[in-house]
Amino acid sequence: MNILHIIQNFVKKSKSLDISKDMIPEKSPHHFSINPSRRRFFQQVGVFLTASLMPQWLLYAKGQGGRIIDVFGYPVGESYQYVRPGRSSVGKLVNFRGAKGGLKLRKAAFQAYLSLKRQAAKQGISLVPISGYRSLATQKSLYRQYGASRAEKPGYSEHNIGTTIDFAQVQFPSKAFLWLLKEGIKAGWVPTYYYRRTRRFMREPWHWRYVGKTAAKRFYLAWRPQIERDKRYLEGLQKKGTGK
Repeated sequence: MNILHIIQNFVKKSKSLDISKDMIPEKSPHHFSINPSRRRFFQQVGVFLTASLMPQWLLYAKGQGGRIIDVFGYPVGESYQYVRPGRSSVGKLVNFRGAKGGLKLRKAAFQAYLSLKRQAAKQGISLVPISGYRSLATQKSLYRQYGASRAEKPGYSEHNIGTTIDFAQVQFPSKAFLWLLKEGIKAGWVPTYYYRRTRRFMREPWHWRYVGKTAAKRFYLAWRPQIERDKRYLEGLQKKGTGK
């Protein structure tokens, strides 16, 4: 979202304000009135200054940036029923080999994964997928096995939409996780179960979802302080030679 959109959102909210009637009793000796056109002018000036001076990441962090929607039309970073029983089609899936056998992804996510894997290999980073698309039946089985504290209900898992990969050996701390924070997000991948407002599960640095570059940029803006803090920490470990 650019600065113009942010200003427009604030202007819409400001139209409901009326400081001349509601804040001071009419018979108060301190009562004053403001010409409606002047009131609108001052409101819009305040909107412009707020949107200009407040960092964009803070607007997103405070919920002013709106819902983040990925390239497939799904919300990002929130509990959501992505797939409903009887309507489980997520489009054409591509079969490929992972560390534990055959896996599946949506075609666009698979192509993005291949590109990410090639970039990582050039830097000596190995990205080995161990989980991809899951059917509702598979998710139901996992939910029964691990319970609500370790698994999402069928339809609520990001694996059910075929855009998410769990990578082997991507932990915190690790060189692979640092590289993904730096380059993966730029390529449209985000760790939605590592940076999350509602904390029902343990953090999952291995869980990366393809959302597209625009949604990934918005995700980064929402979590910029935390992401940059973790990057500095991991870079410090590497300099000391203690990062994996």
